[in-house]
Amino acid sequence: MDDEEAEGAEDWTLADLEDTSIDNGLVPSAETCLRLARDFRARVCTTTERTSPADVFGNACNVLGLDPSTFNMEVMKARVQTKQFAVRRLCLMLEHHRLRSTDAFENVKDVLRAIATAERYMVQVCRLMFHTTKTQNDQQDVRSRLMLSLEPHYTAGEQTVLEYDAEKLDSFQRLFLQLREYLETCCFRRADGQFFKRVKTPLGVDTLAFAPEITISEWVGTLCNYYNDFEAWLLSTRPATTFMNVVKHLTDRPLTEAPDLEENRHLRSFAGDVLGVGAGVYDCDSDMFFPYGASNEWPDLAEDVERVRRALGFRDYRCAPPDAHDTALIHLPCAFPYDIHAEVQELEQRERVYYVWRETYEFECRALQHELAQSGDLARHLARALPELTSCHDESRPPLAPPDLRFSGEWCLVRRDTIEPPREYTRITGVDSAELREAVDGVAHGERVAFDPRVRVPSPQSYLAVPGTGGGTSTGPEPRDGFLVPLFVAQSQPRVSLTASQWERLVHEDDAPKACAFSFVRDARGGRTRFFRVCLGSAWSDCEAAELDQIYVTQLFTDYDRFQCYANKGRQFFEVGEKDSHQYAHVLEGVGGCGKSTDMNCQMAFFPPHRCGIFAGNLEPLFGLSAACKEGEALGLFCSEMSSTMACKQEEFNQIVSGDTVSAARKNKHPWTGIVRAQLFLVGNKKPLNYSDTEGQFSRRIMGIYMSNLVRPRDSRVAARLKSKLGQVCRKNVLAYDEFRRMWGSTDPMSRTDLLPPGFAAYYERAKRETNPFQAFLSDGGEGCVRAAPGKFVLLQTVRELYAKYRQDNGLSKSTWRESTYWTVFAELGVKIVKKKDPTVDGEMHPGEHDVAEGLERVPVA
Repeated sequence: MDDEEAEGAEDWTLADLEDTSIDNGLVPSAETCLRLARDFRARVCTTTERTSPADVFGNACNVLGLDPSTFNMEVMKARVQTKQFAVRRLCLMLEHHRLRSTDAFENVKDVLRAIATAERYMVQVCRLMFHTTKTQNDQQDVRSRLMLSLEPHYTAGEQTVLEYDAEKLDSFQRLFLQLREYLETCCFRRADGQFFKRVKTPLGVDTLAFAPEITISEWVGTLCNYYNDFEAWLLSTRPATTFMNVVKHLTDRPLTEAPDLEENRHLRSFAGDVLGVGAGVYDCDSDMFFPYGASNEWPDLAEDVERVRRALGFRDYRCAPPDAHDTALIHLPCAFPYDIHAEVQELEQRERVYYVWRETYEFECRALQHELAQSGDLARHLARALPELTSCHDESRPPLAPPDLRFSGEWCLVRRDTIEPPREYTRITGVDSAELREAVDGVAHGERVAFDPRVRVPSPQSYLAVPGTGGGTSTGPEPRDGFLVPLFVAQSQPRVSLTASQWERLVHEDDAPKACAFSFVRDARGGRTRFFRVCLGSAWSDCEAAELDQIYVTQLFTDYDRFQCYANKGRQFFEVGEKDSHQYAHVLEGVGGCGKSTDMNCQMAFFPPHRCGIFAGNLEPLFGLSAACKEGEALGLFCSEMSSTMACKQEEFNQIVSGDTVSAARKNKHPWTGIVRAQLFLVGNKKPLNYSDTEGQFSRRIMGIYMSNLVRPRDSRVAARLKSKLGQVCRKNVLAYDEFRRMWGSTDPMSRTDLLPPGFAAYYERAKRETNPFQAFLSDGGEGCVRAAPGKFVLLQTVRELYAKYRQDNGLSKSTWRESTYWTVFAELGVKIVKKKDPTVDGEMHPGEHDVAEGLERVPVA
């Protein structure tokens, strides 16, 4: 583009937008597009004050650019098409500059509404003039002057939702149309028999989330109360079934005035605090937080994060900003304490990304391919500089994570008369650490202060210094100006930053070319191997969830066990098969009071009730499944009372976990057929024992762990504390699941149970024994049983007889001996069935040809 063309592209006017002959492919700058959007709205939506009906007609003509004296239908239609063409062209320009989330699109929407309203008004004016004329000649005159169509619906007085004869309607229709007018002003969304209303933050900012406002039945009942509207009450009771028919119609039929609520399951909205800190939308799919206070910058934030993370090596990473029409799954009443964009920017600002290191766990390094094996000096330096990670099962060390939040060194000035979002921060300088600790924490008994900016600290003007514009400092705010609120940021595990000279000195010359964002080293001194990897921002171990960790500590879970628990819960944020092809449900089995219900309740807080399916142990056998999965609309499936006898059929359980098509009966309706998208989370005192596991079809579909210890003493405030930390827990789950996917890739973890965390591997073996008696028969190893023994063999008939006796001795019913009884168990143990002639077992020869099990031997009787 030459200079003259570029200059022409910047000189666009509203007339150019409507000119269909301009098609040179030039797109004006973003600033010009924003100006055009503002001017378009100003011209179309700015009208004279409406003091009389005549002004309304003039305003409509002004919107469409019509001359009232020469108005006719054909001209009006042409003007509407021209205006709509201009709007489409402007939308394409805004899309070209990725300005969808800006105020410009809201201006365009206002323009479209004004055009549509003016068009409808003009058509109604024409109809009114036609139908109110006195004589046939007058009608012909009006028809010719306005160039109305001769179609029958123009001359027959067509009824519409805005123009109808109430005398010709029954009570149901009249009541519904009356309620429709009320509903149009409410801006509701509809789901699960309820109306939802958009949520606002404590500062009054519109969020992307909706919360239940009122049930449809209650809403209709309120408007049809005989004290509020006697006319509506008469309509709803004549006949008496009208009320329920209207409620059913509003619940089941499509409504333009209250469209169905369609949430994005990856988005969760956070309210923030009273200052607006931590208010925004967290996208679990891209691990990115979009603050409401910077909604105009969301496209730029997403672009920055995607660029940096893809440059680090995450080639499949995508980060798309939430659209203005997106709806978050749930609104959480807490702050999100992470500035993810700042974390990513810090990575970009490093001289080398691999100059910053953190300690990690052995299992996190299994999938990493870039070990700096010859850089022992680097490993020793990191081991000296970094304190050891606190092991959750090490009773000699504090079991809880470090403080979840720390003072950032910044304050926010809040006016006394109003609470406003922070405009700028003042930084504390030259303050004694003891004074600072007393001012910030107010610690009287050594307790940590939770993340609550409502803790107000009077303005300490005696020792506060504010950086001045000339490089010096100025006096702090006067007490009359308000009060100062300390700002906190999320705490993380310690890091070590290396300089270029340190790097050259510590890294072996053969390892230097291999260094990248995914490098790691190990230090095997002192009888314990420690692992270190390049720090790429927050990790799952950085996110504090002390209450949940305390439960896991009580159960003596290893770090790997804890990691798997968080990863399984992070997996539940996604649909079955969305991020991996694994087929398993997360299971917590344990004694009463071990904390499993607290863990599940915390996880359920991330899903709204109308998207939570309750997979009860006593599920109604015939119609219960369709209600439990909400006919496929459930996004989280929870079973809080798993029992040894589950009412759900095993075939249906397998289909739900595997993401196969399910057919569920519905009362007085056709069966619902579809895929249950929700991941299953089960807790209880017993695992299902009525499910067959002869071929491992049940044990491989549950990844669980046993919780055998009581949590004492029980704290009734745990739920409230977890509610204030949902931001930390949410990101901890997501980061753990991201790491889990990188570790396992496309390998099904249930096919490599030897690599599972110790607690989960033990639970798998226990589940096989409890659900498959033949597995237990081989595992017991008691007298009169058989056991694995490479190089040995035993008659298959002997195995059959011993197994029958084992079932009888343990009170089990008789079962038919078939190949499926032993085939799966033998395959796992490497046992083969072969035919042998005249085999000799335990010194006794058996004449003839017999089936023998190679790899087994009989346990001798003492």
